[in-house]
Formats: sequence, C-alpha cells, structure tokens
Amino acid sequence: MNGHGRKHGSIVLAVVMGLAMIGLALGIYFGFKISEYPKPVNILTCIVFAGILFWWAFSEDKEWGIGFETITMAVTVILAVIAILTLTSIK
Repeated sequence: MNGHGRKHGSIVLAVVMGLAMIGLALGIYFGFKISEYPKPVNILTCIVFAGILFWWAFSEDKEWGIGFETITMAVTVILAVIAILTLTSIK
C-alpha cells in the first residue's frame, strides 16, 4: 500500500476508468452510437466486470491489488454509466 492507505491497483483502476469514461464521452460527442453495437458492448462489459472481479480475488495482500471499496466503486460507476446510456437512448 502507498502512504495514503490505498492499494496501487485501486488507484490505477480508478484512473483507467476515468480515462475510459472520457473516451466514451468523446466518442459519443463525435457521433459514436453505442446503441448500434449492443453485442460488442455487452461482451466488453462482461469482460470488464470479470476482470475486475478476478483482479480483486487474486490480489489479496499484493501491492498492485484492489480493495473491496474499489470494486464497489467500479461496479457502481459502470452500472451508472450503463443506466444513463440506456435511459438516454430510449426513443
């Protein structure tokens, strides 16, 4: 752990998720229509969730692990983004 009490992996995951959301926002701004690609989006979402769960499960007591707070934050953020995108794509 670093001096702030967070595992390094938690910090990395938060930064990567933030960058991914900025990338998604830019893609949407420049015309990417996520609703036209439901299958790849669903597959990628499952892979992301599985990756985060595996990272948490196998990183106990490791410097590059992620904490339970981080996994909770990650799931909440991803679900919020999915909900927002779903609600705003209803025609």
